[in-house]
Amino acid sequence: MACRRMAIAILLLLLVACSQSSRPLQVTALYPQDGYHGFKKDEAIVIEFNRPVDPASFADAYRSNSEGLKPDQVTVTWSDGDTKVTVKPKQPLAYSPDDNYIYYSFEVGTELVDRNGDHLAEPLRVSFSTLRTLTAAVKSAEKRDGIVLRTENNGNVQLAAFPGSTAIVVGDGNNDESSLGFVGFPWPQDLVELQTAGLRLYSPAKNGDPFANLGKLLFEAIDMGDGVSESDAVSAALPAAPVWEDGSHWTTGSFIRYDVTDLAQAARNEGLGWFDLRLRFESATNGDSAADAVMLYTQESISTGRINDPELLPTLELTYYGP
Repeated sequence: MACRRMAIAILLLLLVACSQSSRPLQVTALYPQDGYHGFKKDEAIVIEFNRPVDPASFADAYRSNSEGLKPDQVTVTWSDGDTKVTVKPKQPLAYSPDDNYIYYSFEVGTELVDRNGDHLAEPLRVSFSTLRTLTAAVKSAEKRDGIVLRTENNGNVQLAAFPGSTAIVVGDGNNDESSLGFVGFPWPQDLVELQTAGLRLYSPAKNGDPFANLGKLLFEAIDMGDGVSESDAVSAALPAAPVWEDGSHWTTGSFIRYDVTDLAQAARNEGLGWFDLRLRFESATNGDSAADAVMLYTQESISTGRINDPELLPTLELTYYGP
């Protein structure tokens, strides 16, 4: 009986082996797929097969004329019992300098064999592209435009938030109250890697001489969470140096642009879904009971008919890599 059981087991093993060998050598998983857009600099080509491959045969089977993917320009490593091969460029593949696709291609031919000498059923031919350079002009979001008003009486500080306000006012007022401004921008959905970020503002009005009386204007990256709230007036800024404005560029009726790349990158590094900025002067108030402030338009300015030109709204100008 024992011999009979052993014979049956051996027969089953032979049947399984025959069944496996009767199936052609095939690709079961692949990255990137043919036609894929958005291959990144730190990525590698990964191919998986339905059974162990003879790695030595891959040298004859792999070919590419694309700069960066030629056989002498890649490293090849095998894993998972020689069923998975990783092809990594020795130097990162170039991204497109504009919004046109740069394509790369490679082929794995039928010279590839498994451990039994069976050939790949059909050639694998793949063409894909890396990231390309894109631009976007993003308007500030309505509920993330706003102010937090700060008042102090006998050392008692009170804060009041006004999200979606009809204007952003930064500075102090006639009663020595101070106002902090906030703007927030959504990221483009296809943004993968940030290159540059510029903040474009339009200066419609100025009260008094805030830069002489309150010092420099600061732009700080923060996390506003769901929108403008009282806590945003005192929350810690993200770890990036603020942008300073000394007033020399702030002329009524003019556009001003600031490089906020470091601030935007700080928000990206924190994994934030929004790019939020807090605007405040070095001094909350100079105590002279006279208004010293700058003003910005908001989305609510358009909704209420105060202005009809969206180009006057705070705008985040981005250059970035996307698929």
